[in-house]
Amino acid sequence: MKFKRCAISFALLAVALGCLTLPASAATYKGSFVLQEETVWGSAVLEPGEYTIYTDTLGATPFFRIDGNGKIVNVMAGPVDYLDSTPNGNGKLEISQINGVNVVTKLDVTTLGRQFSFLVPKPLKKGAYPPVAVKKATIPVGAAQ
Repeated sequence: MKFKRCAISFALLAVALGCLTLPASAATYKGSFVLQEETVWGSAVLEPGEYTIYTDTLGATPFFRIDGNGKIVNVMAGPVDYLDSTPNGNGKLEISQINGVNVVTKLDVTTLGRQFSFLVPKPLKKGAYPPVAVKKATIPVGAAQ
């Protein structure tokens, strides 16, 4: 019994230490954008206005902090694709209209050479079919000061 408890404690310690170590390629990004309409990003609803986005990868999982309109939201990205890195390039948000709701589905961060995808919240998925975007729009993301 003591061995099992010790093994579990050691495993939890190893996981905690693994999460705290940053990979050599970890990068930090800060950008700003303006939303014209109410938009869902992860589990948060963002009102129209100016926002600043911050990212810092922790281990292999990219997390984003969106700050604006008196609200701070943390969002975890899904799959990541690699793009050609552009040192002075601007990023962009892809916003899809799903079942009448604007949803952030992708974020291109050209300075990091990555495209982050975000899942559609479950309440927006209706029926047994996957959600279909009726309209898609992109919003430029500029370097924040």
